[in-house]
Amino acid sequence: MKITQSARTVISWSADIASQALSALTLLSVLFVGTSTPIAEASATQLTREQIAIIYMLLRDSGSSEEPSLPNPNAAADYYASTVQTQVVEAICLGCHVMNGFASSSDLVFSSGAEDENLEAIRSYLRLRNDGGETLLTKVTGGLSHGGGVQLSVGSDGYEALAELVSLLVAEGDGSGSTSEDLFFKEVLLTDAKETLRRAALILAGRLPLESELTLAQSGEEGLRSAVLGLMQGEGFHDFLIRGANDRLHTDAFVNGSFSEVSDLNGLAGDRYPMGETLWELEGAIWGYRTGIARAPLELIAHVIENDRPYSEVLTADYTMVNWFTSQVFRSDVEVGSFDDPKIFAPGQNRGSVAYDDQYFSESVPGFGTRVLEHSGFIDYPHAGVLNDLTWLHRYPTTETNRNRARARWTFYHFLGIDIETSAPRTTDPVALADTDNPTLKNPACTVCHDRLDPVAGAYQNYGNEGFYRDKWGGLDSLPDTYKYPEWFDIAEPTLYREGDTWFRDMKPPGIDNAVQPSDRVDDSLSWLAEQMVNDSRFAIAAVKFWWPALMGAEALIAPEVETDADYQARRNAFRAQELQISTLASRFRSNNLNARELMTDMILSPWFRAKAATPEASDRSVELADLGVDRLLTPEELDAKNEAILGYKWDKWEDDWLGNVKGFYTALHDRFRLYYGGIDSIGIKERGRQLTPLMANVAERQALSLACGVTALDFHDNEKLSDRRLFNMVEASTTPLSEKALSVDVTTGAYLDRGAHEIDLPLSAGTKELRIRFNNDAYDEGSGNDRNLYVDAVEIYRDNQLVTVIEGEDFQNTTGFSQTIYGDGTAMGGVEYVDLDGSWTPVAWNLWGTGYVSFNVNVATAGDYRFRIIAWGSDYGDGIPANMTATVGATNVADQTVGSEAIKAQIQHFHQLMLGETVSRSDPEVEAVYQLLLETWQERKTHTDNSHAWSSPSEECLFPRDINQSDWESGLGLDPQQMIYAWTSVMHYYLTHFDYLHE
Repeated sequence: MKITQSARTVISWSADIASQALSALTLLSVLFVGTSTPIAEASATQLTREQIAIIYMLLRDSGSSEEPSLPNPNAAADYYASTVQTQVVEAICLGCHVMNGFASSSDLVFSSGAEDENLEAIRSYLRLRNDGGETLLTKVTGGLSHGGGVQLSVGSDGYEALAELVSLLVAEGDGSGSTSEDLFFKEVLLTDAKETLRRAALILAGRLPLESELTLAQSGEEGLRSAVLGLMQGEGFHDFLIRGANDRLHTDAFVNGSFSEVSDLNGLAGDRYPMGETLWELEGAIWGYRTGIARAPLELIAHVIENDRPYSEVLTADYTMVNWFTSQVFRSDVEVGSFDDPKIFAPGQNRGSVAYDDQYFSESVPGFGTRVLEHSGFIDYPHAGVLNDLTWLHRYPTTETNRNRARARWTFYHFLGIDIETSAPRTTDPVALADTDNPTLKNPACTVCHDRLDPVAGAYQNYGNEGFYRDKWGGLDSLPDTYKYPEWFDIAEPTLYREGDTWFRDMKPPGIDNAVQPSDRVDDSLSWLAEQMVNDSRFAIAAVKFWWPALMGAEALIAPEVETDADYQARRNAFRAQELQISTLASRFRSNNLNARELMTDMILSPWFRAKAATPEASDRSVELADLGVDRLLTPEELDAKNEAILGYKWDKWEDDWLGNVKGFYTALHDRFRLYYGGIDSIGIKERGRQLTPLMANVAERQALSLACGVTALDFHDNEKLSDRRLFNMVEASTTPLSEKALSVDVTTGAYLDRGAHEIDLPLSAGTKELRIRFNNDAYDEGSGNDRNLYVDAVEIYRDNQLVTVIEGEDFQNTTGFSQTIYGDGTAMGGVEYVDLDGSWTPVAWNLWGTGYVSFNVNVATAGDYRFRIIAWGSDYGDGIPANMTATVGATNVADQTVGSEAIKAQIQHFHQLMLGETVSRSDPEVEAVYQLLLETWQERKTHTDNSHAWSSPSEECLFPRDINQSDWESGLGLDPQQMIYAWTSVMHYYLTHFDYLHE
């Protein structure tokens, strides 16, 4: 039944009687709604108080043994007084919606402490809008051009309180319209378990799912959940967490080149950390230390999640993360990693910093930095998770006038989901802008934001501009000297500073919302702040939004603002649906003890991740459904991982043991072309490209050109068995569209009398066939004259074990359809071989004296089971390696269905699943289209005179993703006698540039 919360408030008291009075309800439906549809399926707000009273009397007399109780007529007023007045109106709305406030000209104005008057103001607003509270609830979440921006997130305690009040008021009849949500996903198709797990594996773990994981996922929803959870471990998941967290915090700026004072042991950090000098003379140690400092906040987040710690520990952790280098300098007393690997981290405490005070003495050491000679003791650092991590503090530094407001702004944004800068309109009033009488504390044009922002800034009171704890002389505070001692700087205003102060007296005291930091929590004020934040309902919602882009590939939606926009309604529908989903996810997150792996699993199993297509009925909902599900552009790092998972290689990867390289390697996509392909450096470029641009398409094209030939040639070359191949596990390099069957074999080494027979058995239909014999490993030594050649004495053809015909080698050139390798200079390779038989030089065979082929047609008059018996031998080069021959029987018309064409199509079908994640039939038009691409490429390549290799130097080039040595060339790497490696390279290029390969 479509009963909203407000409807339940009105009629839930009669639910137990309804089943006994269906006929009465149907009658009332006709009377009041004009239809025989049961009233319970109509909007509750269509019923007046009088209608409800009649329903009550009918139900009372319907035979029920229990006397129903009427709903509380004062429910809305009681609820408002107990919950909404303090939590919402006083705490939030009165900042603007008061007389002389920013929103004083709006339709909703409150008065401080006036409960009845304020409730009536809301009632009047609902009557005016007449939309069931939709406008009110949308505005508080930042929509409809709300001047105050986002004040409440869907799912937060404040929002839920306001929504409940709206339900109660709407139920009273004040503001018609239903608040029920449409079934947003009713016209959306979702990925199945297999598709979902594949996407999740590539995004979360940088790999393809295992067969055992797929089996588990397809066993049911619980199995899928377990399989997704199982992906969240190992190096790939760790990389996902680091990348996703950095996309928000941007602390990798210090990995990518930004200078960091807090990690400069030759500068300011050396002044603060006496143990830093132990690393001075260790080559490269400074870079290992900088890596440890720069990555600590991201590693902390990853540690909490990977170890199933409550996500609140991201802020409340009484430790930081240290590597071997920072552990030494911080005096953490933690055994972690080694000098050679700065990428290994473990929890540890910072016990290595000292204060500037009267016991601090140091000297400058040329070429190194400051050596601390004496100090008053090491500081007991009051850890507060990420909030007072050195890199976090330094990534968002402060100044004497900013006074930690930037740190507060990003604290609100990342961990409570509030964007202070859009939470209220910026005034353009010239009088307000000219105010110099401490406007952030006194001027309503400023306090609308600063009343919320500045107390949190105050919680950062102990941290100076660069991020060091109580960095001013004496080690008692971080207040700037311009504030404490203005006379030193010829500032006329008297100081407000009093000995023992740690915060500015002309600002709001440290705190958050209505809570003020206790006086006994000054030293660890950020720890106190963290405790308040993680117990705030907004923290869980912010966590969902924090990880939303990493999983969904787009930022969480923001409420549309301009009602007159053509797509306003569609965007509002999407926003509301997503906010409700986020609220549900946050609620489950809290009930799961803030377990982030469980949260991410919920997100992946949600329709926002799994949506893959819309039904035809949703053709007019393109705007609403634009941010759903699949077609998420992979980041450079994710595409790198996908390449390695599928192809076995990253693009142009090379190892690097420099201690400053946090990955330990370089790749073209992750480093050289990262920014061109929509990546970030966390310095000047902080937003990922989420749509493929022409520049990014060029990078994808270059990647395909760099990888396609090499991975194709290596897969055939490095793995003789089909089962060992990563890619081409259904065809050989000799399998062509005309192939029926092929045989590759080493022939006997010796002379004419040593020749041996090699057989191909296969069923054939009637018609013209081709036999192609290929010599694969020619060798010649000019000095010794040693020469390895292939000699074919004859080909015998049998049908049903009866000899049909014999084609002598010396007669090949006279056979119908004869063809042979032609060199670039126009000369032919191969000819008749003469042997001295009883003193007479007699033509006995066909000599293939170089790498290449000879072919001719065979007329198959009657269908049946055939045997091709090829009699051949090879000459001795002197290295013990016999001549290698490939013989192929095939059709002559590419329109024929052959064993080869079917195998090729099966391979293409497999590639669709492997590379694109799409399950298609062999007869699918897409398979046929790719087959035609291969066929046309192959036919064109066969017209080239120099086509025995997959590439022809110097006009063509094949780039390899691994080092190639002499033995690779000697074992035939790149040989392409059938021109099929070349053809498959074009197919590989197609897949590597396919939209669905670049997206997940």
